[in-house]
Amino acid sequence: MRQYICKNGFSQNLDVKFTASKRLYSVVQKGHFRNYFRYLNIDFFKTVLINGETCQRDYLSYSESTGSIYCVPCLLFENKTNFSKTGFSDWKHPKKISYHENSPEHKLCSYKMKELASDLSKINTKLMHQIETEKKYWISVLTRVCSVVKSLASHGLSFRGDVE
Repeated sequence: MRQYICKNGFSQNLDVKFTASKRLYSVVQKGHFRNYFRYLNIDFFKTVLINGETCQRDYLSYSESTGSIYCVPCLLFENKTNFSKTGFSDWKHPKKISYHENSPEHKLCSYKMKELASDLSKINTKLMHQIETEKKYWISVLTRVCSVVKSLASHGLSFRGDVE
C-alpha cells in the first residue's frame, strides 16, 4: 500500500463538495446560545509562507465518508496523531493544521514518504523488478516442462518418434 501510494500518488478530493464536513458549533451571545455550522474551506489546503508565497498542502486528503481531512504521510507511516487516526475536523481552529505541519512527527513521516518514493524510482529497483518478473517466467516454463515429462512418463510415451 505504501509503495503504491508513494509511486502513484493519491487524490486530495478537492473536486467534491465539502457538505459532509458540516460541523455544529455553539456560541453564547448576549446570554443566548447561538448554533451555527462550519464547513471545510478549500483554503485549508493552502498555506502562506513567510515570504508571502502561497503553497499547496499536498499531504492532506479529504474523506467524504468522514467529512475530515487526513495527513497521508502520517497515515501511511503510522503516526499516532488525530490527523492519521480520526482525521481533522475542527474547522473553527484551522491553525492546528499548521501546528501539525511543523511537528517533528509529521516531518519524519513526510521524509520517510519522500525517501520511499525516491527509492522506488531508482534504476536498481526497476532492475530488481525485471529480474523478479523474469524469474517467475522461467519458473512457470520449468513447471510446464516438468508436467509434460511426468505426463509422458506416466503414459509410457516417448519424447519423439515411435520407438526410443
